[in-house]
Amino acid sequence: MKSPFFKVDIINSKGKSTDITEKISSFVYEDSIEEDSMIKLNIIADFAKDLADDANFSMGSVLHFQFGYLQGQISKVHKARITDISHSYGETITMSVTALDIGNVIKKATSTRIWKKKTSSDIAKEIADSWGMGFVTDATSKVWDSLPQGNKTDKQLLSYLAERETDGDYIHFIRNNTLYFVKRGLGSKSAYTYTYGQDIINFKTSFKESSAQPTAAKAKVVVNNPKIGGHSVQSASPKTEKGGAYTGKYKNVYQIGGKKVGRVPIEQTDKEEKATKKGFGKPIIDPTPSKIEASNLANSKKKKATLKTLVADLQIEGNPSIEPNTIITINNVAKAHAGNWYVIKITHSLTTGGYTCKLDLSRNAGKKKSDAEAKPTKVNTSIGIKPSAQKSENTVKVYEKRNVYRADGSGKVIGTKKVEKK
Repeated sequence: MKSPFFKVDIINSKGKSTDITEKISSFVYEDSIEEDSMIKLNIIADFAKDLADDANFSMGSVLHFQFGYLQGQISKVHKARITDISHSYGETITMSVTALDIGNVIKKATSTRIWKKKTSSDIAKEIADSWGMGFVTDATSKVWDSLPQGNKTDKQLLSYLAERETDGDYIHFIRNNTLYFVKRGLGSKSAYTYTYGQDIINFKTSFKESSAQPTAAKAKVVVNNPKIGGHSVQSASPKTEKGGAYTGKYKNVYQIGGKKVGRVPIEQTDKEEKATKKGFGKPIIDPTPSKIEASNLANSKKKKATLKTLVADLQIEGNPSIEPNTIITINNVAKAHAGNWYVIKITHSLTTGGYTCKLDLSRNAGKKKSDAEAKPTKVNTSIGIKPSAQKSENTVKVYEKRNVYRADGSGKVIGTKKVEKK
């Protein structure tokens, strides 16, 4: 029998840690690549009034927390800074606390720094180092000769860089005070397989063609024009998508204004080429210094849009090891919904009712074919392990005190010792 648990410590200004776990009635952790990762706590009514007057429990205080299963899988230690505290005085006193990942600070300060002779991953690493963060990257090769930050925050600069990297495949996010500047994990090996009727609590899909943004096809480019002694503005379209990975076989094609042409295989077809030449979707008004950079930008916008069309919510038994920007596999559902999905966000919820996870999933291609027939390229068909097969590498050991008796058989207790509880 699995025993879910969470542990929360609050760290005061002097670095002293105080365990507040027993004062918490519910624990929710949102782990996302598109939004701020955050923890939400509800405080037990009996402690709400006292904590309101506790100087250590205030805005800006840092929380360290873990969650998972006793004698089973547990998460890493996460760190967050309290940004919101609210009280309500009704029949009982209620108190709720919200804390954002401490890496959230990169959204606040702006800079006029000029970056010279640096790659995007070099710049991202220096930003991470300046804030005392960890850093994970897929190294980039393009060198920026001179790139002014121009009063952007570090987060805004990272977004600017990610959108202009090769084929628009890069993203950036902060998780557990670590800055990630990496490629979308669409081509990564599936981490887990969940099967309807076995380990899925609920699986809800939604095709959002009506609300999805049309696929962007053009970006404005500012280029030198020696004939007129100044600059001119041109446009660039995304390249034919020979690179990248897909979680299905077929994607939508749009014309000008967002009108859908149809569903076509991932491999480029005459139908899609004609749509591209016409210029489908909304133009990106974001001048860039080169057509290659503009093409990357257009590709980035396009890939973001396709990931908004086919989405799903998956509810499962709690899994502290699952992470965003990864792939999971869904089995025993309709063919249109089976296969691999991209994980955007995980919401871990621990209450008296147990531990569950809700996953926000997305797909950049479907599995239903249209009239066009062609073999898709680079479809991710990997299959993940079953949740029950995962290794319990990070485990919590539970100890209990036991008496130590004199060896002469007299039964006299001479002390105690800690013994692992089985």
